[in-house]
Amino acid sequence: MKLFEKLRNKKKVVDDSPELKRGEFKKILLPLIAKHFPDFQFTYYKNQYYSFQRTRQIDDLKILESFDIRFSLKDKSCTCSVASRLNPFFVSGSGYNTGWINPHCDLITLKRGTGITPLEDAYYYHNGRVETTPKIIRQIISDIENYGVLFLDNQINNLSTNPLIIEGLRLLNSIDYDPAKLKTEIETEQNRNGHVITRLKHPVYLELKESLQKMEGIPRENRQEIPRLAYELIEIIILNK
Repeated sequence: MKLFEKLRNKKKVVDDSPELKRGEFKKILLPLIAKHFPDFQFTYYKNQYYSFQRTRQIDDLKILESFDIRFSLKDKSCTCSVASRLNPFFVSGSGYNTGWINPHCDLITLKRGTGITPLEDAYYYHNGRVETTPKIIRQIISDIENYGVLFLDNQINNLSTNPLIIEGLRLLNSIDYDPAKLKTEIETEQNRNGHVITRLKHPVYLELKESLQKMEGIPRENRQEIPRLAYELIEIIILNK
């Protein structure tokens, strides 16, 4: 028996309603999302993922927020992830990110608050039928309301109040370096050092990182985020030139 069959049988729900036909999940999902999250727009469907997005503003900063719901009829499972991205390049990307300016997290992991979720608890299970599937969607909606929206609001607050982010963005705007040249040089160096951020020796990166490290009153745990923060700030330049 396949792994997903074992997992979904473990959580099997009695449901004798008709099986979903092609396209019916979308017809159920979109009206429910529109009702509960009217400011999120259905943006696209790709590789089993339905993406909903909205934009929020902090002064001149544009923050692109989204949640992506994956539905698999074959595996009888759903997943949902929540993202807040300052760098538009990563909008629609699938990779998770625990950094400060482009975080992207699994919703169940946010709900559990553990960082690691056992495989048997990592999915919303359904049976591919008309009665059960809306219940699963409502569970996802409830978790977005209780955990996903809080995650997005906390991120807005972090972007507004974190002194390292505020100063980093100020320094970023003062960088006088040709974006195309910076992109080429950073990519060349990263390819050479195995894409390990702490090995990056480009002067623009070092100057930005060292300027942030000189800031006073920053807790030690936040200082540990400076190398990645400096790199992700530079990515705003080199990935959107």
